[in-house]
Amino acid sequence: MKEEIRIEFLADNRNLIDLIEQFFIKEWQRHYGPDGPGNARKDLEECCNKIELPIALIAIKNQEFYGTIALKSKSASHHHLKPWATALYIIQEKRRMGIGTQLVKTIETLAKDIGYNRIYARSGAVVDFFIKIGWVPIDRINFQGQELTVFHKDLKP
Repeated sequence: MKEEIRIEFLADNRNLIDLIEQFFIKEWQRHYGPDGPGNARKDLEECCNKIELPIALIAIKNQEFYGTIALKSKSASHHHLKPWATALYIIQEKRRMGIGTQLVKTIETLAKDIGYNRIYARSGAVVDFFIKIGWVPIDRINFQGQELTVFHKDLKP
């Protein structure tokens, strides 16, 4: 029987933090690289929650890591808006297979279950992806030298 992709809490899969940290450093060099302000390991460890933000989810199949997303209470650019879908990452070989959509839809449900009516995200690389799955662009910003689009999605009751 072929195993389906499962979305699970990072908190239940802490053994994958080392692996995910390496993907984050490679993907987001500007932030997590040696000269960046971020600390991938610290961010991942802080997201090992199931009820309180920040919460990270992962996509896995046959015990293999495919991708991740997090729900956080704040953004470095828009402090007055919350919560934020952040750190959407799919390993290169598994992109364009619907995993990103599955992760985003799951984080939307999680945000709604926690009590939020709206969720936000920010992206430079996958703007068309967010629009395609129903997110609305609300702002364009230059953040840390990068052009980004800010989105929101109303979560239906």
